[in-house]
Amino acid sequence: WDNLDKTTKRLTVRGPDHNLARKLYREGYDLFEQAKHAESNRKADIFAMAAPKFAQAADRWPDSQLAMDGLFMAGESAYFADEYPAANLYYEKLIKAFPNNRYLDQVDKRRFAIARYWLDTNRENPEPFYYVNYTNKERPWRDRRGHGLRVYDKIRIDDPTGKLADDATLAAGNEHFASGKFYKADEYYTDLRKAYPTSEHQFLAHFLGTKAKLNSYMGAAYGGTALDETEKLIKQTRRQFPMEAEREREFLDKAAAEVRFRKAEQLMLLAEFYDRRA
Repeated sequence: WDNLDKTTKRLTVRGPDHNLARKLYREGYDLFEQAKHAESNRKADIFAMAAPKFAQAADRWPDSQLAMDGLFMAGESAYFADEYPAANLYYEKLIKAFPNNRYLDQVDKRRFAIARYWLDTNRENPEPFYYVNYTNKERPWRDRRGHGLRVYDKIRIDDPTGKLADDATLAAGNEHFASGKFYKADEYYTDLRKAYPTSEHQFLAHFLGTKAKLNSYMGAAYGGTALDETEKLIKQTRRQFPMEAEREREFLDKAAAEVRFRKAEQLMLLAEFYDRRA
């Protein structure tokens, strides 16, 4: 597809043109500066005009410093124009073309804010599965929640050592937890505990992970791996976070008691089975 795109551009005289790229970038920059000092009711419209200029500049001089700056500024322009799907698209293009670009931290902040906005608004006003957005440029065309979770995952994958990778992991886990998808939430909390051992969210990853594991337990007729992992996690929480564990001692005591009860329940079910078989 990339080769087809390059061929199409060459045949339609839209190939690389460094002078035109510089000209388009200057035009975009002038509009961006104009928008910064414009009246409040005009800012968004001018920012929206700047974004395609920067994007076209990057397209006319690929694999260059100007292309990297152009894609970032296109994303910033769309972001300040409140066109979040477009902004996210430009940021993703930037990271795909320049994986280790100098704007990564700023891009992660923007994408994190976009994902949180989509998830928060969807929580306040959930959209039905058949809803399609045609007019609101702040939201994707459909499935705000799915798009928000995808952005969190992209932050984790695109910049796994970035400042917000652990925050995105926790946020994604919390979103699944809140929607009752405890098994999926547990995956994120487990990833947070293992992949980000120095994260400030380590206690939450242990504490919420315990809750997620207990809630994902399916009953005595199923395997007891979740119970073993929960028991181990409770011990780790008490050992590694004594102060926080003391504040949550009531929950941890109840959780440990529930694990013991569920394990006894499994043994009872097994004993009854052998008893019936004599």
